[in-house]
Amino acid sequence: MNHFEEESSIRINQHLEKINRKAQQDSIRLISKVKADGVKQILKRKSELMAEFHANLLAALKEIVLKEEYKEFLKNNLSMAKSRISQGDQVRIYARQEDQAFFNDDHYELTYSENIIGGFRMIVNEEISYDYTLEGRLSEMSERINSILENIMEDNLGENNDQDE
Repeated sequence: MNHFEEESSIRINQHLEKINRKAQQDSIRLISKVKADGVKQILKRKSELMAEFHANLLAALKEIVLKEEYKEFLKNNLSMAKSRISQGDQVRIYARQEDQAFFNDDHYELTYSENIIGGFRMIVNEEISYDYTLEGRLSEMSERINSILENIMEDNLGENNDQDE
């Protein structure tokens, strides 16, 4: 091979290496974009599932207040709430008007709230707030389930990243 052919071969190889590096970089960018789009879709679906879950539980809560077990729930929580207050404490309770029969004690001020589906909120001495509402329970459950879903997603995404490498 003469000098000219040798130089041409070197330039072609360099050019091919440059094209190969660019193709690898483009592939990495494309894979990253696909992964990011997949994560976005997963997060969107998670939000949809959580909203659906929340709506279903809210509907169930509205049915729960009509059942006999709800009265027991209310009595038990009221008993627990009373154990947290002392004589002389200023107590305000927010509850549904339908539940007024449970709050017949003169030691606290009762305020009706249309925002409460079931249960009650108690404020002691304008400082301490206790949440005994069904909505509060729903919120706690939603947070736990959201945390579980996030852990599952992280584990699955971590496995997928490990497999790609």
